[in-house]
Amino acid sequence: MLKEKTIFYYQLMTGVNPYLFWFSNFCADGFLYVLSISVSLVFLLTLDQRETFITNGSTCKENFSYFLFSIIKISLFLVPFMLIMFLFGISCIVLSYTLSFLSKSTTGGFTLVLITHILFGN
Repeated sequence: MLKEKTIFYYQLMTGVNPYLFWFSNFCADGFLYVLSISVSLVFLLTLDQRETFITNGSTCKENFSYFLFSIIKISLFLVPFMLIMFLFGISCIVLSYTLSFLSKSTTGGFTLVLITHILFGN
């Protein structure tokens, strides 16, 4: 915790704009979240043995029409899923940043963010 505060003070001493500092941290957190969503989606689609998410339980398995049907079903599943997960992640990151400003100490801010996420299920 002390190391993070020291790094922040070094960046302020060297003249880094605080808005640029927080924006770069937000972008880094967003990138890591999108990476974790992508990995979980790959596991979800590869481990789906019954093709529940791809075909929605349909048993229609013709050659080209089945291929086209599965592509449409994948896109109908992926777009809302990725949008919902992305918006959820961005809102959690914004909530965490906002709550961290409410506390004077690093430990108090972390505790506040942790308790809030546990209570509200984020």
